[in-house]
Amino acid sequence: MDSQRVPLRTRLGQRFFAWLARRMSQLEGWARRTELRKGTRVDVHGLAVVMHEADPVHSRACLDKVTAALDVVAEYDPRSLEAMRSHFSAILVWSWMVAANGSYLHSERLCMLWCDYVEDEDTEPARIAMTLIHELTHAKHARRARRGRPMDRAQAEWLCIGAELAFIRKVPETEHLRRAAAARLERRADFYSPAATAERKLEHLEDTGGRRWAAFLRFLQRRRQRRQTAAGQGR
Repeated sequence: MDSQRVPLRTRLGQRFFAWLARRMSQLEGWARRTELRKGTRVDVHGLAVVMHEADPVHSRACLDKVTAALDVVAEYDPRSLEAMRSHFSAILVWSWMVAANGSYLHSERLCMLWCDYVEDEDTEPARIAMTLIHELTHAKHARRARRGRPMDRAQAEWLCIGAELAFIRKVPETEHLRRAAAARLERRADFYSPAATAERKLEHLEDTGGRRWAAFLRFLQRRRQRRQTAAGQGR
């Protein structure tokens, strides 16, 4: 679409969220390097699992859950477990302010899981196994993209959810997880836009005790939008 036909306010919002994503990525990178250096590292099925610095009870609970999830993958989809050994440099379980239960960092071949999601008593090992399959599919997609076969964010997410479904159908007594995955396939493409993703991160930050940080970031958003609007009107 011609940029001249996109409303000024929309263009300014897109620029802000791109800027916000870069700043949050820088903060995340610093935190990630710290956790990888100081966290507890164990070997599970030939995969390095790193637990962020935390009290022993929390660490043990998270490590036990991830171990159980990898046991599920080993039993019902050993080929995917072998692929994880090839595609994942490590699995990092940590507390960063993410808006997703898991993510994959292509540049470091790193699979990341949010520790509160892992430890939650409602998160069963099979659900974590689905998340690992999801991130493995992202890793495979990254290789395809480097070979000249890229796809947009929404298409990549739908592909990953499809892989979750294919996996969980092999695991008995998981009908509720299959229904949940099928529901995620119904999400619209704009759910995965940079603006929507950044907004979910801010909401997550507010919900997890970071209201002051979120308020500060929203203040920066408003100030940046005012400056951009003034600059646009001055042309």
